Amino acid sequence: MTDFTILVLSGAYATSVAATLDVLQAASTLAPRTKAARPT
Repeated sequence: MTDFTILVLSGAYATSVAATLDVLQAASTLAPRTKAARPT
C-alpha cells in the first residue's frame, strides 16, 4: 500500500510538482536517520 499518490492535473505548475517530489524524496532519505518509516 502506498502512502502517497500524486495526481498532476493539466495546467499544473511544473515547479509545484517538482517541489512536491523533492519534499517526498527528502522525507524518504531522512526517515532512516530518525528511525521513522519511509514514505512510499
